[in-house]
Amino acid sequence: MSTNIVLVQVVDNYGPNKFLPLAIAYQWLYACQSPQVQQQYHLLDVVIEKVDIQQWLDGLDAAPDVVAMSCYVWNWCYNEALARAIRARYPDCRVIVGGPQVSKHDVDLVRNHDWFDIAILGENETSFRRVLECLDLETITDLPGVLTRYSRTLTQPTRTQDLDQIPSPILSGFYDGIMSTYRRRYQQEFMWQVTWETMRGCPYQCSFCDIGDDYWNKTKWFDLDRLRQEIQWMSDNRIEYVSVCDSNWGIHARDADITQWLVDAKQSTGYPAVVDVTWAKNNADRVKKIVMLDHVAGTNLFRGVNFSMQSLEPAVLTRSRRFNLTHSKTVDSMRYLREQGVATFTELIWPMPGETLESFGRGLQQLVDMGQRDFLAVHPLVLTPNAPMGQPRYVAEHGIESRRVPLDTFWLRHDNAQDYIVETVDAVSATATASHRDVLQGHMIAHWLVVLFYYGWAHQVMTWLRAQGVSELEFVDCWIKHCESRQDPWLSQEHYAVQDQISRVFEHGELWGRRVPQGGDVLWEYKSSTSVLLHQQREQWQDSLLEFLQTHYPHSARRDLVEFNAVMCVDWRQTYPRHIRLSRDLALFFTGHDQEHFVVHHADIANINTEELFLHKAYHWRRKQRYWRCDIKLVE
Repeated sequence: MSTNIVLVQVVDNYGPNKFLPLAIAYQWLYACQSPQVQQQYHLLDVVIEKVDIQQWLDGLDAAPDVVAMSCYVWNWCYNEALARAIRARYPDCRVIVGGPQVSKHDVDLVRNHDWFDIAILGENETSFRRVLECLDLETITDLPGVLTRYSRTLTQPTRTQDLDQIPSPILSGFYDGIMSTYRRRYQQEFMWQVTWETMRGCPYQCSFCDIGDDYWNKTKWFDLDRLRQEIQWMSDNRIEYVSVCDSNWGIHARDADITQWLVDAKQSTGYPAVVDVTWAKNNADRVKKIVMLDHVAGTNLFRGVNFSMQSLEPAVLTRSRRFNLTHSKTVDSMRYLREQGVATFTELIWPMPGETLESFGRGLQQLVDMGQRDFLAVHPLVLTPNAPMGQPRYVAEHGIESRRVPLDTFWLRHDNAQDYIVETVDAVSATATASHRDVLQGHMIAHWLVVLFYYGWAHQVMTWLRAQGVSELEFVDCWIKHCESRQDPWLSQEHYAVQDQISRVFEHGELWGRRVPQGGDVLWEYKSSTSVLLHQQREQWQDSLLEFLQTHYPHSARRDLVEFNAVMCVDWRQTYPRHIRLSRDLALFFTGHDQEHFVVHHADIANINTEELFLHKAYHWRRKQRYWRCDIKLVE
């Protein structure tokens, strides 16, 4: 009699978007090369989204004998709930877990989670196959990188040496089967998303990263011919979005060749539409070459270039074993890409161990000074089970305090949140160098810098004041004090609303995000939600901005400057192109032309026909590409 197995790799449900599972497919297809596994097992189901657990159990065609789950921060709590429900209904079913959320440091993991039977550590396709060949818990306990309730010592997992021994879920037909099942089950088409690897491993050892330890330090590659065939399949099957797992796109010369194949594929069929990569940290010249392959072709695969830095404080980088691109190379690269019309963005993490509120502010200002004028994202620091930073010795050494909070729930549908199994993470709430109050204050500094400068609501004003000797961070600091003074009740209400919501995440475990008027049934990220508020009350915003300037910077309290700032922030309700008149001094400063008459235009605004679509494009989907900003040129 065959053994029924269920494969589980779930993500949140985002409408018509469906994510094809990579990790669990690798494990299963590698195991199926064993004649014993092929003969013994029947694939009962592949679960790729967070379905209602009881409904799913009720709908099974047969009892599962084995359930294998791929686990990460976005599905760990759901997988626990699913495993408990399976254990209650099918007590003899073996539940196997693996993935980045399964700690390589906790020998008691299975004993402390008795709804699991077996844990596979690391990538470890080899041990997974051997587990399926022999499900006896006492026998498999000695396999490298395998934990059961009988385990007394940790054995380190092996790495797969030849990646091409792992069959491709794309070329093997595994994904075709899932897509066919969904069409048959739901009688509709979906927007399919692919998670894709061209290599594994990372030569760097960032302490905050899941692959920052020695286990992942050697890089291994998939064969180029295999990758080329996979690209062709993604193009032919109209794959909308490709999330590349590689940690450093552009680190190897062959990444340029792979990029060219992606460009050729999109030019041929229009797909894949978007390729999301993590750019190499220390190979600026090759990254520029790769970006320009896409930019010159006009294929728009990459939605900007990420200069991921995490911190700009040298001592902080040393503590986290992080190596950033040098200051001069970063400045040169940002300048080059800006001149070519390529958007860039930067990611920071707050609070990194060793970072103070003061050094964080200096880093933000340094980033602006280096030329980052497109976009900034500041992420809360989260401790994960396999990152060096999450280990007890590191936590104690740096005085790290953390609180169990919901995982980033931004953009989750509010209706889905009602019965949502909340994923939780250990978010850092304080360190030896940053108190909890500092942490909250740092988030508010980042909030207003992004809203005012990187979403454009005071971008032109801040640029003008910079020439008068007022730095962007000085402006933001003055702005926050102004909000806290309650001189402008409207602004103060928004400031404290955001601050209270962030505080409630840490204090009470409330979900991240907030709903906004006409923004659809999603939980908006806070900076985006503030931008929606300002957009929907633009006249009020201009009055408040002018009043702020009159109070704190009277020499620059000019209505024409505030109005120009407003004109440069795109508004779908306006008709473009717009003809405007500028005073000679503003025109010369902002455009370099000693003229008065200009045309303001926006390349995409004609494609907007609803408020909700505009809000999502401007402050969600394309926020990193400065969608908010209009172009300005002389009247011909």
